Amino acid sequence: GPGIHDEFVAALAAAVKGMPTGQPDSEDTYYGPRNNQNQFDRVAGMVDLWADGLVALVTGGSSGIGLATAEALAQAGAHVVIVGDDAAHGAEAVAALQAMGYPAEFVQADVSVDADARRMVDVTLERFGRLDLACNSAGIGNMSGVSKSTLVTDLEEVDWDRIHGVNLKGTWLSMKYELRPMIAAGAGGVVNVASIMGLVGYPGI
Repeated sequence: GPGIHDEFVAALAAAVKGMPTGQPDSEDTYYGPRNNQNQFDRVAGMVDLWADGLVALVTGGSSGIGLATAEALAQAGAHVVIVGDDAAHGAEAVAALQAMGYPAEFVQADVSVDADARRMVDVTLERFGRLDLACNSAGIGNMSGVSKSTLVTDLEEVDWDRIHGVNLKGTWLSMKYELRPMIAAGAGGVVNVASIMGLVGYPGI
């Protein structure tokens, strides 16, 4: 419904705007619970107290902006389902949230694969019977090691396809399946998130 959607969009849009994420090639930026305190503080301040009892799915939720969003939603009272393609990082994120007393679950999925995008939503519905909120923050740079460099002349097709498969196609596939139960229920909200790399150019992104 308009109420949930408008609050969710306004909260996360304001929270993410200008949020620092560090250098894309820094592992500390992407992995580990609450790896950027400012990320968490900014998001938490926007979503606090209104998400109680709602079910939220966060892609890319085991690191970076996604993890900060997952923690903020959990603190606000939401049941959080974290989605990521790395089981170890997902388990670490869930364990960190549960240690703080927040309910959280992990679904391993590659959002660039249709069957995985469908399954992450199906698992959420099987577990909770509903999906109220979704934050799509899954995104990657050139990290496969196949290309000699991130220059246009050196970038290999496999890296180009992988980056756009996750960052663009993955967002579409996530929305495709997230929106269906929300439309059926007549309520819900989806926010697609990018870091500053959604606004500026950077090699490999």
